[in-house]
Amino acid sequence: MGKTYKPLDEKLLSTGLRMNYIANKMGIDISYLYKLRVNPSNISAIQLDKMANSTGIDFLVLLSVVKKFNREVDKLAS
Repeated sequence: MGKTYKPLDEKLLSTGLRMNYIANKMGIDISYLYKLRVNPSNISAIQLDKMANSTGIDFLVLLSVVKKFNREVDKLAS
């Protein structure tokens, strides 16, 4: 999990679902899910909705994780 965004991984892992399963339910390749986990700001609203539906995690909870990532990246860029 080295380079992936830990808060997002924690949410996904808390479901007990495997990443392969989540990717399959979202209709994406596991390698693309990994890229989204590395940089959550690349997750579209549609993909976020699919992730929420696939995992049972509330959409707004996932959205808050993405927003947190964006704030942290903005701080690093400053």
